[in-house]
Amino acid sequence: VIAAGAVLGGLLVLAGYSQRQTHLAEATLDEGRERLANRQYAEAVRTLRRGLALVPTTDGSLKRRLEVVLHQAMREQVEHELHAVVDLLRFRFGVTPPADDEARSLAARGQALWERRLLLVEAAGNMTAQTRADFVDLATILAEIRTRDGSHESLENAVRLLEEAREQFGPSPALVREIRSYSRRLGRDTRDSDSAPAPQTAWEHYDLGRSYLRSGEHALAEKAFERSITLQPGEFWPHFFQGVCAYRLGHAQDAVAALDTCVALAPRTAACYYNRAKVHETRGHVEQALEDYSQALVLEPGLADAALNRGILWYRQGRYEQAAADFDRAQSGTSSRKTLGLVHYNLALVHLARKNQPAAQTCLKRAIAYGDDDARELLRRLERP
Repeated sequence: VIAAGAVLGGLLVLAGYSQRQTHLAEATLDEGRERLANRQYAEAVRTLRRGLALVPTTDGSLKRRLEVVLHQAMREQVEHELHAVVDLLRFRFGVTPPADDEARSLAARGQALWERRLLLVEAAGNMTAQTRADFVDLATILAEIRTRDGSHESLENAVRLLEEAREQFGPSPALVREIRSYSRRLGRDTRDSDSAPAPQTAWEHYDLGRSYLRSGEHALAEKAFERSITLQPGEFWPHFFQGVCAYRLGHAQDAVAALDTCVALAPRTAACYYNRAKVHETRGHVEQALEDYSQALVLEPGLADAALNRGILWYRQGRYEQAAADFDRAQSGTSSRKTLGLVHYNLALVHLARKNQPAAQTCLKRAIAYGDDDARELLRRLERP
C-alpha cells in the first residue's frame, strides 16, 4: 500500500508539472501570435522557441501548433529583413554608387539573406510578388557587386547566382538579359540560349530598366522606367531610378522632377532628399542642396554621406565651424575607408583655412592611412621647405 501510494503520488506530481508546462507553453503561443501580429518578428521567434522547449513530450498537438506559428514568424522575419536590406541597396546604388569597401559590406548583408531564401522558397506558393521582386533585385545587385573586379571567377559566380534566381523565382526579362550579358563577358556563345521574354508588367519594365542602367544603356533604361510608370504611376522605385537615369544622362531638371515625385511618395525617406541634394549640387543650386541634405539628416542623423557633402558646402561658404561639425558627424557614421579618407582630407582643409597647419597635417596623415591620394599630394606640398 505504501509503495503504491508513493508511485501514485509521484505520478500526480509529474501530472501537475506536465500540466503547468502545458499552460506555460500555451501562454507563449498566445504571446508569440500577438508579437507576430504586431510585426515584432525577432521577439515572436524567441518567444515561440521558448514555448517549444516547455511543451511536454506527450503533447504533440501543442508542439505542432507552436511549430506552425514559429515557421510563419521566421518566414515573415526574413521577408521583413529582405525588404529593408534590398531597399537600402537600391538607395545606395542610386545617383552615386557606394565605394568598393561599402559595397562589399552591403553585399555581405545581402548574401546572408540570400542564403536564407530556402525558408521562403519552400513556401513559394504563398510568396508575395513583393518578396519575389526583392529576391530578384537582390540577386542582380549581388551579381553587380561581385563582378566589380571583372575576374573570370567573379563572372562565373554571378552567372550561377542569377541562374539560381531564375530557377527559384521564375524567369524575367532582366534576369535572362543579365545572364546572357555575363555569359558573353566570359566568352561563351549565347546564340542558342533562351531569348529574353518581352516585359509585360510594370515591375518587369522597371526591372529591365535597372538592367539597362547597370550596363550604361541609359536611353533604353529611361524608356523602360517611363513604361513602368505609365502602367503603375504610384510605384516609388521606377520614379526613383528614372531620376537616377536622368542624372546620369545629364538631364538635371528631369532628375529633380523625378525625385520631387519620390519625396511626395515617401516624404519620410532620407535617401530621397539626399539624392535630390546631389542633383541640386550638380546644378549649382547650393541653398537647395543644403536644405535637402539637412532634411536628410533630420530623418536619418547617421547618414554619413549627407553630413560629408553638407560639410563640404559649408566649407566652400567659409562656414568652417559648421563644416568641422559635419565632418565629425560623418566620421562617426561610417566605416567606409574611402569616406573616412575624404572626411579627414576635408577636415584638413578646414584647419588650413583656420591657419592651423599642425592640425591639418595630422588630418592629412589620417586621410593617407585610408588611401586618399589627394591628401598625400597636399601633405607633400605642405612639407616642402
